[in-house]
Amino acid sequence: MKILYTTDLHGIKWKYEAIYNLVKEQNINICINGGDLFPVKPSFFEQDVFIKNFLDYYFAKFEKKKIFYLCFPGNDDLIVFDDLFEKVCRKYYYIRNIAQRRFEYNGYEFIGMN
Repeated sequence: MKILYTTDLHGIKWKYEAIYNLVKEQNINICINGGDLFPVKPSFFEQDVFIKNFLDYYFAKFEKKKIFYLCFPGNDDLIVFDDLFEKVCRKYYYIRNIAQRRFEYNGYEFIGMN
């Protein structure tokens, strides 16, 4: 099993795309994003736009390839958008918001603590 862990992407789209390309090239089974998912510039209060307009599209690519993407919001990700983030994650089987949750895969347990 191959795992890729990343964090602190802060909504920078080219970094997200580079992660996706690496996951495909290296035949990664699980990608874990350990927080600070959403942009902080130009404003924290535009994180909902990023979730709806980018993350939803981005997650669909992992879903199509059947690659698990485990993630959870971090300290720069505003709690006011947690429900929206959860709603987008739940649209997909292979996308898991593991904030304070356990996920098991091939006998391994992953627990997100944001």
